[in-house]
Amino acid sequence: ENFKLLPGHDLTPITVDQCKFIHKLITESPVPINKTIETGFAFGRSAFAIMSATVDKPHIAIDPFQEEVFENLGIFNLKQNGIYMDKRFTHINRRSEFALPALVTLSSGVGYYGFAFVDGDHTFEGSMLDFIYLSQLLHVGGLIVFHDTWLKAIKQIRTHILTNRDDFKEVNVPEKPYYNMFVFKKVKEKTTKKYDEFKNF
Repeated sequence: ENFKLLPGHDLTPITVDQCKFIHKLITESPVPINKTIETGFAFGRSAFAIMSATVDKPHIAIDPFQEEVFENLGIFNLKQNGIYMDKRFTHINRRSEFALPALVTLSSGVGYYGFAFVDGDHTFEGSMLDFIYLSQLLHVGGLIVFHDTWLKAIKQIRTHILTNRDDFKEVNVPEKPYYNMFVFKKVKEKTTKKYDEFKNF
């Protein structure tokens, strides 16, 4: 791997070991993964891991700051590592709270994606919106991975899913060297909980 980073933007980038774990999740999935998506693109490491695992399947990366903040290094790094192909890779230069609803509308509520990676807006509200829309884009058996779980906001997302979403089941992640991530699998099309059924988290 030969990835160029920017000084001052290396607080908790996804690690090589975490990339290997993502690759393993995808290649060992019992359910075929034909489309993948991520919020947050930055330096392209996660995209590289995902696209390496899916070989020839399309991948979407949503990130409005690729040019403005990251100087297009994500795209540069994919090209440098031989993975960037126009027909496979789509970069959406919009905030995820606008891009994801449009993709849900295009899908007509049918889940086509087998893998989603959340590493964009790390606020509770932003990550929750990512989850709400990505949960609709995933098909049954699809996986969603959250990064930067050391943040309190992201920990709360996990607690919410465990407490209030019976359509998702947590997948075990070994603490080392894969810490700082949690994974859920979509186990049924929709939650069976009633509209007035809610547990504090």
